[in-house]
Amino acid sequence: MSSFSTMYKPVLAFVHLMELLFNSLYDLANVVPTLAKFYHQASEAYEQACTRHISMIIYYQFERLFQFARRIEDLMFTVQPEEIPFQLGQLGLSKVDLRKMLKSSLSGVDKSIAAMYKKLQKNLTSEELLPSLWDKCKVHCT
Repeated sequence: MSSFSTMYKPVLAFVHLMELLFNSLYDLANVVPTLAKFYHQASEAYEQACTRHISMIIYYQFERLFQFARRIEDLMFTVQPEEIPFQLGQLGLSKVDLRKMLKSSLSGVDKSIAAMYKKLQKNLTSEELLPSLWDKCKVHCT
């Protein structure tokens, strides 16, 4: 399990508990006008928290991608083309080994981008993270 998902596991548990709480208070809020007002405020705050959570996930994934791009750019600007054969010799690599390593690295980048896309898609469509509490409340309270 990645450190990111481990770090946010308590947040997801809290989000789930909040959703359960909102769902159980929903019927009561339809009967008590004062409670309905607080329910609206709480559900709006909850949706804002979910949006911040999604933004954090997006930021984290793209930050990793940009860090990788920065490392590649740094290598491109710090290693001169004529130094590559010398450095390969120092590392005990041939040109064939370098090609294999590059192919493997680029394949890893492709897999990482695909995994990032799947993770974002899962989180953006998750009912647990993006509930339509406000919409439910507007439909039933009007």
